[in-house]
Amino acid sequence: MSPARVDSFRKDHRAAIRFATGLTLLLLAPLIYWQVI
Repeated sequence: MSPARVDSFRKDHRAAIRFATGLTLLLLAPLIYWQVI
C-alpha cells in the first residue's frame, strides 16, 4: 500500500478508531478503579 492510501484510510477511520479507543477506556476504567481500592 502506498503512503497516500494509508493516510486516506487513516483519515476515513479516525472517528471509528477514536470511538473504539474511548469505548475501551470506558470499559477498562471501572476495572482499574476497583482494583486500586
